[in-house]
Amino acid sequence: MRPYQPARVALATLGVVTALGMSACGGTAGTETTADDASKAPTVINAIDGEAVYDCDGQSILLNAGGSQIDLLGPCGTVTINAVGAVVYVEDATAIVINGAGVKVTYGGDPEVSVNGADSTATPA
Repeated sequence: MRPYQPARVALATLGVVTALGMSACGGTAGTETTADDASKAPTVINAIDGEAVYDCDGQSILLNAGGSQIDLLGPCGTVTINAVGAVVYVEDATAIVINGAGVKVTYGGDPEVSVNGADSTATPA
């Protein structure tokens, strides 16, 4: 029987933890989520945990999820944002209406943009 060797146990554990940690990074380097990869957006988004990517699929979206980071891909109808402190990317929309405070929107295409919320911005991509 071999004597207990704490240095070997520590190194083996470190190797396993490192491998698991690297695999948890997820994704493949250089890949980007497209509308085809994203799930179809609900017409009303009231709450999400952290970040979400949705395919608008041509529909209008009402976003009430405050403090969220959301990417809306593909063509959208009107995107109305009532959330507070949301960070939103809109790939393409007919119109974007921002009513919430502290909202940061980056958008593509040439939508009609209306910013009503205090300290909110809409910036072309």
